[in-house]
Amino acid sequence: MKEKTNDLIWDIGSQKFVPKIGAAGKFSKDTKGKGPWWDKAYYDESLEIARTTGNAMLAVVTIVRNRWQQGKGKPIALGNVALGRLGFDRRTKDSALRKLEKAGFVEVLRVGGSSPKVTVLKEF
Repeated sequence: MKEKTNDLIWDIGSQKFVPKIGAAGKFSKDTKGKGPWWDKAYYDESLEIARTTGNAMLAVVTIVRNRWQQGKGKPIALGNVALGRLGFDRRTKDSALRKLEKAGFVEVLRVGGSSPKVTVLKEF
């Protein structure tokens, strides 16, 4: 039986087809919230670019912005699962959050053993 390729994309690095980030509902639920159409239109693509280039900051900014808009400005918990699917660990997530915090874009409440709570201070 021929495999469906509409849920696959060509990965230049591995030289083979890999699952699309939005395939099988991995991230598609995150694009149903309210917010500008371009945020929803480029969510999966931004995560794919972050994964391919190894840019944890782009991944964190994309996820925080999307979830913050869905939550209508309320603080969000940023766990490790979504970033783990993209190949990033908790240290790279924490580093990106610290840089955003230092720049004044977010405030991060860290409580030992649980996901950090991120409050957006300036829209980005």
